[in-house]
Amino acid sequence: MVNYKIEKLKLINLFISISIIIITVIVLNISIGIIAYLKLSEYFEFLLMILTLIISFILIPTYLSSIFNYKTNPFKLLTTQNLLSYFIVLLILIVYVDDFKLITFYFFIALGEEYLFREVLFNILLNNFSLLISISIGSLLFALILHLNESLVSNLLIRFPSSIILYVIRYKFKISFSIIAHWIYNVLTVVMR
Repeated sequence: MVNYKIEKLKLINLFISISIIIITVIVLNISIGIIAYLKLSEYFEFLLMILTLIISFILIPTYLSSIFNYKTNPFKLLTTQNLLSYFIVLLILIVYVDDFKLITFYFFIALGEEYLFREVLFNILLNNFSLLISISIGSLLFALILHLNESLVSNLLIRFPSSIILYVIRYKFKISFSIIAHWIYNVLTVVMR
């Protein structure tokens, strides 16, 4: 009977995690479609995209996880130490990449994805799964659901292992380090194409 309850809790946490990702992705994609339809100036389109990333990846997961009594604090992403770290990396990236909008856009992508996966979902999964299983499940969800529009092969060979690395960085150090690693990786991937 006890094992049944434990297994049921595991399935519920897995369902909550998947549901949060799906709702986040739906809101993100609908918002992107609306922004494209509005045909705004490049500047306003960029600002709306940043706002959409914050709402989709940070505010919605925070709210949804709180419904299930999983409290997360998105303001811990904005401590003085973290902001200083982000600023230093920004200055370094600007020296090598001459595109402030690209750097800023990928910062918010990394910030949002890391918060959603390495903070909200990681905490939910750790409630009922071991560290290794939580990292594995989180990485599979990252590779296969969030990046559904990419090929299965690239998701399994690139995004799945890179997600594991980001989970380890987040676990061993803190979330700001995984945000910075993810940010640099995304910028370099785009610049080196």
